[in-house]
Amino acid sequence: GKGLEVTWGPVKPTGSENFLEIPQSALAFPLRLRGWEPGDRIELPYGTKKLKKIFGEARISVEERSRIPVLLDSHDRILWVAGLDSSVLAAASRGTEAFFVGIRHVDQG
Repeated sequence: GKGLEVTWGPVKPTGSENFLEIPQSALAFPLRLRGWEPGDRIELPYGTKKLKKIFGEARISVEERSRIPVLLDSHDRILWVAGLDSSVLAAASRGTEAFFVGIRHVDQG
């Protein structure tokens, strides 16, 4: 596996390789990160899409797929596939207070 440092809160994270901005009104706590599981789907503007298809289109190897963090809310809805795609559920809207989740890889020494 990879070591990850995750930051979250009302301020945009610095030093994160990937981050997601979510309207606070759209959040359903607790949030959790996990690896991809077969059958996972994400809600996009045009409907849902399997993560397997997103990984294939991005040319992510089967071995690497389980190492990409997936952010879920308390209803087990996928909000974000780090570095690849985010759900319409997490779409930022003007005038709303934001919540940020940032991820960066760290060495496991």
